[in-house]
Amino acid sequence: MAAGQDDREQIKERAARGIARVPTVVIRVGAVAAAIASVLALISTFVPGLLPGEDAESGSSPAGASTAPLPEAQITVSLPGKAMVYATREQYATTFLNEPGFYDDQPDALAKSRGVVVRFDVDSHGFARGTTFPVTITVFERRQDGVRPAGRSETSIQLDRPDDRCGCDEWVELRRAAHGRLMARVSLYPSDRADGSALSTAETELVRPPRLR
Repeated sequence: MAAGQDDREQIKERAARGIARVPTVVIRVGAVAAAIASVLALISTFVPGLLPGEDAESGSSPAGASTAPLPEAQITVSLPGKAMVYATREQYATTFLNEPGFYDDQPDALAKSRGVVVRFDVDSHGFARGTTFPVTITVFERRQDGVRPAGRSETSIQLDRPDDRCGCDEWVELRRAAHGRLMARVSLYPSDRADGSALSTAETELVRPPRLR
């Protein structure tokens, strides 16, 4: 693999990150839970009304008690108001990855290659810690013949806890110098991409991004 591609992979690994690092203790309770469930079933059968939340006469939940299921696992991606900024590969490494000098020993053409940094937010609920989601970022440019793809990048995010939030960013190299308005689309997929459908997609309007100073 070429050196430039190696560097890009390193940048992608640094760019895909979560917010919190919370240690989690996993307790295996399958057998114990099954035993407890059996005991509770016997109590419910032979001593109605003994268990909290049961009506002594009917064995049903009392009026007003909530029987709704827990919310399903969900994850969403969204884009802030100013989601894009022009930046070279070197500027991205220095400003966003806090890696000044990362390209000092690389060809100038690689360090100065132009692109756009796309910022996006991810909110998740109910997924297991460590779950990984592939993310695709596509940048489009408005040209005389319509809105056309101008660049694309793929990365991934990994959850640090079941309820997690990520303020993420990814650098997307542009295929040519962009002069028109740009639009970014961020799509987040399930780990296996079984049917190719995105779990969540967000996109910006056509705008003229500022340049990173």
